[in-house]
Amino acid sequence: DVHILRSAAHNILYTVANSNSMNVDIRGYRMETWLMLLGTADVLIVAALAFWGFKVFKKSKKAG
Repeated sequence: DVHILRSAAHNILYTVANSNSMNVDIRGYRMETWLMLLGTADVLIVAALAFWGFKVFKKSKKAG
């Protein structure tokens, strides 16, 4: 049983290590433009929501 579990874990780790998800540190790898734009949009949306939440909290604290 232990041998089968070790073999399964080895196969999973080998697959992950040799997949495209590990290409981030490879020299010459360039992320697609749409992924960079999507990440930038996510950051901007989170920043806008945080700013809006701060303003709402500040306004409610003033009123109360």
